[in-house]
Amino acid sequence: MPFSAISELKTFRDLIAHGKPETQEFDSTIELAQEKVTELRSTITPKWEEYCNESKVADLYAGIDEVCKLLLEKSGLDLFDTLSGGGSMIERVG
Repeated sequence: MPFSAISELKTFRDLIAHGKPETQEFDSTIELAQEKVTELRSTITPKWEEYCNESKVADLYAGIDEVCKLLLEKSGLDLFDTLSGGGSMIERVG
């Protein structure tokens, strides 16, 4: 359903705008070599990163595009009527 794309994009926006650190508690302490620490850090990914792949972006874009087309159709407006910005004028002096 195309309207689910709106909800997903809102979730993504909230993750970016209101990110919270994730914490974990452990019962013991372990010593790691620096190489292992660097390797482990590269496996830690934030939740918003799941939205950052070509397939997800294409799906969300298609959903939002469909919503926009439905809204335009139901509004009864022509696409040209929805455009805004810019203006020009020609004035003859003399």
